[in-house]
Amino acid sequence: MHFTLLTGVMLLCLGGPCLAQIQNFPPGVSETECRTRTFWVWVSQDFFGSDPWQLEVVGDSGVMDVMFPSRAAQCGYTLTNDVYGNVEIRISFLGCWVKNTNDNKFEVKFQFRLDRDGQISIYPLSMSCLTDSWVVREMVCEENYMEVSVARTTSSTMPHILSTAEPVVGISQSWQVAFNSNAGIPAKDAIAKGYGVIATATRVVFRAPYKTPESQVKKIGNYNIDLLPSNTMYFKTLLRIIVDTTLACPNDPPVFSADALSWLSPTIISPLLSGDVTNKAFYMGINGKLMNETTIEEYNYVFQTDPITVEVTIPYGSPGGYVESDIVNNTYMTMYKINLILQRSWLGVNGDDFTRHTSYKAITAPVTVQIPVFLDHTLNKTDYFNVSLGNFYSDMKMKSFIIHNVPVPLPALGPKQMTVVATTNPNNTRVFYLTVPFSDPLVEQKYLGGKRRMYILYVTYILTHVSKNKNLTYPGVVECVKDDVDPPEFTSSCKNDRMVLTIKRGNMDYYLLPYIRELPLNDALVGSQNITVRSSEAFMYIEVPFTTVGLIHEVVTLSGSVVRLNFTFRSNRTGEVMFSYSFSCPFPPKNLTCLSNGTMIAVIDSTLSKPAFDAQKAHLRDPKCTPQESTSEQALFIFSAFTCWTTRRLEDDYLVYENEVTFDRQVLFPAQPIISRDSYYRLTLRCRYPLKETLWVSAPKTNGAAKPGIANSPAKVLRRRARNHVADLKLAKDEAYATFYHNEDFPVSVQPVDVLYFQAGVHGTEPVAALKDCWATTFPGQDGITRWDLILNGCGAETETFSTEVQTSGNGLPRFKVTLHEAPTSQLFIHCVVVICDAITPPESCPQTCNETRPLQDKRSDPLPSEVVSAGPVKILAHPNGVSYRHVAAETSSSTWTWVLSLGLAVISAFTVAAVFLTIRLFIH
Repeated sequence: MHFTLLTGVMLLCLGGPCLAQIQNFPPGVSETECRTRTFWVWVSQDFFGSDPWQLEVVGDSGVMDVMFPSRAAQCGYTLTNDVYGNVEIRISFLGCWVKNTNDNKFEVKFQFRLDRDGQISIYPLSMSCLTDSWVVREMVCEENYMEVSVARTTSSTMPHILSTAEPVVGISQSWQVAFNSNAGIPAKDAIAKGYGVIATATRVVFRAPYKTPESQVKKIGNYNIDLLPSNTMYFKTLLRIIVDTTLACPNDPPVFSADALSWLSPTIISPLLSGDVTNKAFYMGINGKLMNETTIEEYNYVFQTDPITVEVTIPYGSPGGYVESDIVNNTYMTMYKINLILQRSWLGVNGDDFTRHTSYKAITAPVTVQIPVFLDHTLNKTDYFNVSLGNFYSDMKMKSFIIHNVPVPLPALGPKQMTVVATTNPNNTRVFYLTVPFSDPLVEQKYLGGKRRMYILYVTYILTHVSKNKNLTYPGVVECVKDDVDPPEFTSSCKNDRMVLTIKRGNMDYYLLPYIRELPLNDALVGSQNITVRSSEAFMYIEVPFTTVGLIHEVVTLSGSVVRLNFTFRSNRTGEVMFSYSFSCPFPPKNLTCLSNGTMIAVIDSTLSKPAFDAQKAHLRDPKCTPQESTSEQALFIFSAFTCWTTRRLEDDYLVYENEVTFDRQVLFPAQPIISRDSYYRLTLRCRYPLKETLWVSAPKTNGAAKPGIANSPAKVLRRRARNHVADLKLAKDEAYATFYHNEDFPVSVQPVDVLYFQAGVHGTEPVAALKDCWATTFPGQDGITRWDLILNGCGAETETFSTEVQTSGNGLPRFKVTLHEAPTSQLFIHCVVVICDAITPPESCPQTCNETRPLQDKRSDPLPSEVVSAGPVKILAHPNGVSYRHVAAETSSSTWTWVLSLGLAVISAFTVAAVFLTIRLFIH
């Protein structure tokens, strides 16, 4: 056996020369302590790391015994770990290689052999302990073995098996062990089977690993115990002594609940009793040490007994244990560990059976998913958000925050007047409190109307696992509403050719962006449109030329135009409209106005020509492009830069569009135009647009000339669609939506009091459509000079001119009907913004019905696709006796008959003049 043990030790040296360095553990790396009947040894796991090591016990003769697991159980050695993962070793005072002096002084020598990168180091330790007096029977249920020692009365008649308690050689044949009432076997045979049998100066010791062939599981009520019935016997001539060395240890696993673990065991271990007992006592402890009642209560443990059960209940996270946490897939997971000890003692009724029974129980609770608790502690009056996130154990540290998508490291909190504080709960978990001022730019603000404003904090906690270097993120949103808004105040005025807006700022515009219609009022727009902006802390002053892009020309006549400016303040984060103001200004007519959307407006005055001509008969290059409004002296032309034979050319960095107003003389004989009272008239109209600043509204190119008059244009149906467009807008023939007008049916005529039925849709089966905005214009361009809103944010608009009702078909197609109250013009084009939704679109982003409290907007990080679709023109008849919804056919112009009649009268007059002239000459002659 000695050779085998030494050979086992020498195996560490086979890879190279066996040169071992004897060293001492550095300070703080190891600890030793004498505990009840046990040598206790502790070594930091950080010192060993992942390097292999082994425990070697040194006897008085210098023989070393390597404590492999099976050997450790036979010899009374427990090699385990504390709850933190450090090495913990417990050696029984009655174990192998322990020098025993009269059962009250115990000494042991051992060493740790460490192989670090092939370098062998030996760290020797020795311990000497005194103990108090022993009781008749003492039993220990260790993690890896069971041990019992029983007092013997006559030491002189029962020789030691080994004087140094070495259960290996020189065993007296007088000692035997009997299992389960069977015949005894020699003690050396029991040792060969893995048992430990020792006789000391005053005691008989029997030790057994768990689950040996001779052991059994016995039921005591609802509990199980590992039972090994045995007797250790001594035989000599005329002398026979039998010692009951039965072993019994509770073996039920712990019970785990949502917030605690429980260790339950029987109150009475009946196989160890021979009769009634008295003076029963129970004690519990942790980490090998018993506790008093005060500490048990302080740690919030539950320790109670009844005639059947001894209960030890430990809440997770309680002192004395250790919580090991981990982060898996951004999920916080914990596992609670604790090493318990339970001691029973009792006295037989005859006073000769004083037993002390001690059980060790290392418990590791199952992995538990911990849901972080996010709480809002904000008080409205403090003007600070106060939120907390818990509950985390000590191995989790606060790392940083993300507030409204902006990373905020811990050092940056102070300068921003933010704070983070950690507090500890009674169960040793920690909570991290964060305070953020409402005034911080990272706090979103939402105007609710009147004085009410909502402050919204979007915060993400980022914690890190200290030992495993893993991060955990947890988002939270907190809202707080206050009545603290001082809204902006608007004042407007009109100048000669400019619109003036004065704004008293209030206390919100620092979080807002100014817009003119849909265009941000930034440096680019100010510079390109010649806008004047002056700003101070209290006021904002804006002057906008009436030709600026984004303005709406509501009325354009010979007497002048009315232009509307729609000004909004929008959230600088969401783009949502917070405040809006609209006003209109009248402007006198100008000879030529070039709008940024490509519309050209010209007013001619025939009285400025010598001689004057009839302005009603003027036209553009395309003779079909006649005045929108005219008198004998003035004519108004409104046309787009891509119609009426308008030409374009490049001049440096400008794109020049050019057309002409022409008046053709009327003559008696067109083939021989020698008799006319009219003069030639030709006026060039020219608009110059900077190439880098032009905002264009595209339109399809047509072969024929489009008549520019807003009221009289028989323009072709407008269908703007890129190759990837999937949406369309159709006009139904009646409220049943059964049949629709086709492209070739336009223009369509209606009565001034009719109802128009429109339906939007998308091609394909998966996408669906939702209406966001719809409006009417007098011209095919979607940004026409005159515009009437029909649908805003999915809701129908009500005006003196139109009323719109949003509907939905049975298959989800968006529909709306427009009722005409007072026709504002004789021709309309309808345009709509259609949002294209899919299966993953949130319902709130694609509603099928109007919700005035929730504007239609996309909540996703990527905007939903949308398309602008159009239909028209729709001609509104001047008299109510026309036929509703009729297709406008080509009509014969009455001007042809006028020319025929005029020509006949001219011929008759010519003959009359000739006859008179001839009569006079004949009379003279």
